[in-house]
Amino acid sequence: MKRLLVVLIGLLTLAVGTAQAIPGPDPADGEPSFQIFISASSDPNTAPPEADADRTTFSETGGWDFGDRTAYSCAYVEFFESNSKLFEITYKAVSDYHGFLQINDKFGQQTVDDPDAKATCWGDDDAQTFVHDGSDHFPHSTSLVFHDMATGAEIARIDYPNECTNLYWTPGDDAGEAWLWWDEDRPEDKLDHGDGLCGGGPAEPIALVQAKVRHLSLSTQACTTDAMDGDMCLVGTERAPSVYASNVTLRLRGSIKATGVVRVSGGTTECRRGRVVVIERRASSGWKKVGKDRTSATGRFAEQIRPRDGVYRARVPEATLSTGDICQGAMSRMRSFGI
Repeated sequence: MKRLLVVLIGLLTLAVGTAQAIPGPDPADGEPSFQIFISASSDPNTAPPEADADRTTFSETGGWDFGDRTAYSCAYVEFFESNSKLFEITYKAVSDYHGFLQINDKFGQQTVDDPDAKATCWGDDDAQTFVHDGSDHFPHSTSLVFHDMATGAEIARIDYPNECTNLYWTPGDDAGEAWLWWDEDRPEDKLDHGDGLCGGGPAEPIALVQAKVRHLSLSTQACTTDAMDGDMCLVGTERAPSVYASNVTLRLRGSIKATGVVRVSGGTTECRRGRVVVIERRASSGWKKVGKDRTSATGRFAEQIRPRDGVYRARVPEATLSTGDICQGAMSRMRSFGI
């Protein structure tokens, strides 16, 4: 089969004024965007040059937020409008590829000390047995496009331009799904009738990564568009979760007891109770966990920690309630002990 090659460069075209940036788990870091980049080669022991990676750039001011990444095999991003999360896109690596394959990020902030990070990223999928589902590997200008159901306005899109390199994306079998392929000798032609523009070899491509829309809200439509096969669309079935900003304080008493309280701005009291609070001490290699507690019904915590001179902080990871609403993570002001 002769193939059209497409590389994802992450062109995100957003309707003006429709999306507002709402940070999820990421505190402000001065970066206006982040990237998901995927590296692949046929040699399992050799990482390809970073310049050859497939990249998607997400604008935080356009409503995108980095979700999480685990074990270089799964990552997800989120899209927010106003104070609601409208959808997520997951990137899952197949388990049966025998070459080098990594899903990585730039300017994303991974969850720390969260044993549920892997389960959150993969959802119901088993990371050890995730394989390609049989979707076609003939690409012809695919995009993921999102619309507001009430107004019909386009709120976000990811386009897949045509390039003759080893990595390219195609539509999946279902709406809101795309697959990244690796072609060792690159494609022969861009179209099945043979226009001779790529000049690659006859080797068959191999599926590497699935990108898939999930947690699509009731107000949103997601479409996989394709220049030759047409569009496949689905309408969301989930209530858009509300996002509540959190705040955490820290005091150091005696020798030494870390105390404080978690507060929530304009949100449910459920965001105060049972929150994990991690106490960290700054070391030469970065921040190190020295204690952990859970908050009371009123948001208070207290943890006795080893008395060592230094600078400390309290960190509250993001939490998702049973309703699907999100309690944002927070970081306290730094406090000194013995210095």
